[in-house]
Formats: sequence, C-alpha cells, structure tokens
Amino acid sequence: ASSTASARVHHASLVHPSTHSPVLLKLVDSSLSLPFIDYIANFVADALDSASGLPAFPLGDNLNRRSSIVGLKFFIRMLFGASRVQTPVILAALAFIDKAKHRFDITILQELPLERTLLSAIVVASKALNDHTMNNMHWQRCSTIFRAKEISRFELEFLDALCWNLRLTDSDILVHYDAI
Repeated sequence: ASSTASARVHHASLVHPSTHSPVLLKLVDSSLSLPFIDYIANFVADALDSASGLPAFPLGDNLNRRSSIVGLKFFIRMLFGASRVQTPVILAALAFIDKAKHRFDITILQELPLERTLLSAIVVASKALNDHTMNNMHWQRCSTIFRAKEISRFELEFLDALCWNLRLTDSDILVHYDAI
C-alpha cells in the first residue's frame, strides 16, 4: 500500500504530479550540471548588484567579478557536494534570493558576500522544504568557511530580508527554466 501511495505523489512535493506543470517537474528533476552552476553563480552576483542599485563590481572591474564568480563556483561545488542538496532546494533558494534581493543588507565590503548570500538562501530553503534537515553545525562543516554562529546570523538576516515569507509559487521557480 505504501508503494502505491508513493507512486501517487511526486518525490519533490506532497501532491500528484498531474497538479504540477510538466515544465516545472522537468526543472525540479534536472541535475546539477556545469551550466547550472554557472547560472547559479551569475544569478547570485546579479542579485547583489541589484540589491544596492549599484554594481557589486564597478564597471571595468570585470576581472574582480570573474574572480569572485570563479570562487563562488568552487564554493557551490564544495557545498552542494558535501551537503548533497537537492535541486528543489536550489531552485527555492534562487527564488528566495530573487524575492529578497531588494531588501538585502549586504555590501561587497562584507567578507564573501556571494557565498554568504547563497549559503543563507540554501539553509533557509532546506529548512523550509524538508522535514528533516541539517542543523547549522552541519552547514558549517559543509561550507568550511563560515562558523555555525555566523550561519545562524546570516539565516536570520536572510529571513528578515524575506519578511519571513517563505511562500513560493510555481512561477517563482519557473522563471529559471529557460536559463537552466
């Protein structure tokens, strides 16, 4: 009976797959590829650019931006590999970044703003979507560059930027489809 019940719901939701857009299901089932990692890194950098209304990296400073994005891509591979984060969590994190970007209190002067923003969003998305998720000590081990206390502070700051609204719609996720 349990296998019959589980066949009726999509693994990334609690409802029958027919209630979701086929495009959404395809997106949620996509694997973490190099183009997907590139997209995530550039999306986070662009979100920080729009957070302040100013480029996080001044015009003409493409070398610094490229260098920071290369560092973020390394961080993504390390963090996602160690945490085994699933695509639905990544997509929710991107949607949360998009929703919160105009309320970020992050500047390029803070240490590792790209990594900090992504980690905050991943932690919040993981806790929002999963009944059983890692605590911040585990995220500390996976990130290797932030302490658990910092991660807790980042998480609260990110939740404040979201006004504690963790509601997502299909369209919040589908905006990423063409790019991925």
